[in-house]
Amino acid sequence: MKIGFAFAGAAAFIPQEAAIAKALLEGLTPLGRIVRPDVIAGTSSGALNAVVLNAILRTLDGNAPPGAEFRWGGPGDEGADTYYGLLSSLKNKDIFTYSLAAFAQGGVLDNSPLRRLLEHVAEKRLGFSTLGDLPIPTWFCAVDRATGEPVRLLSRDPQNKNLSLVDVLMASTAIPIVFPPQPIGAKHGKGLEGLYFDGGTGPDSIPVEPLEAENCDEIFLIDRMGTTAATSHKPDLSHAGAESASAMGGFHLDIVENTALGLEYLYRTINTHQIERAARLPAQVWVCEPVLKGSYGVLDFSKGKQQWDETWAWALKNAPRHL
Repeated sequence: MKIGFAFAGAAAFIPQEAAIAKALLEGLTPLGRIVRPDVIAGTSSGALNAVVLNAILRTLDGNAPPGAEFRWGGPGDEGADTYYGLLSSLKNKDIFTYSLAAFAQGGVLDNSPLRRLLEHVAEKRLGFSTLGDLPIPTWFCAVDRATGEPVRLLSRDPQNKNLSLVDVLMASTAIPIVFPPQPIGAKHGKGLEGLYFDGGTGPDSIPVEPLEAENCDEIFLIDRMGTTAATSHKPDLSHAGAESASAMGGFHLDIVENTALGLEYLYRTINTHQIERAARLPAQVWVCEPVLKGSYGVLDFSKGKQQWDETWAWALKNAPRHL
């Protein structure tokens, strides 16, 4: 039986998807069985979860090089080799800051801290420099800025195997207006010239179609809870310094919040469409979308521990929804 995991675009809600994936892989959901993917697809920060799942599966199989082992972890297990520890320690300053250079490139916020984090974790810590380094067939989704067409990159494709993993992740997570569009690198992949937007701005907010092409027997759509204007989505830029944060009079925070909220509503519409599409597939399709009581901002990366803990408790009690 061929099983596929599709990680939806998640912004700062990465821990929600991670906790669900752990519960599935460890057989702790009410399904009562271990669910291990043979192929993975990820969009935006869901693509980050796809990469980490590669590292965890490699470790479970005993194939991780010395020093590159990586585990799920959890409450009480927050070591440096755990995803729980990494997400629990994240601060907003690890993901974005403010700079006039980024603004000149088309983004209100500067996501160069995210690039440094990915270089440290993916390249140096896990040893994943290119798409071809990933042990599990993995799809990454972005959107071509010039055409609006979805771009789907399979790690096993010979044309893609030498692409920089960090470049692809930066492109897949480049939320329009919030962050500058990103290059993937024409020197490594034919036809990949130009700039790219977050994959969630196209049809792959939940990447159903890549897994449709894989002819999976079972597909698990791993989503996160939606949000509304009842929660503040203004980014915390206190770490950027008073001069930088106030350089535009503060109104740029309103721009980011309105953009994040508008895209959130768009993502939910696309997700609904993609779930309806998935229901028509011959595969058995399951949807994992937590219902949480906590209030979490789209760009608030400082509440990873709370998100993981609440989603973990939900996943242990609620079975994936069968379409």
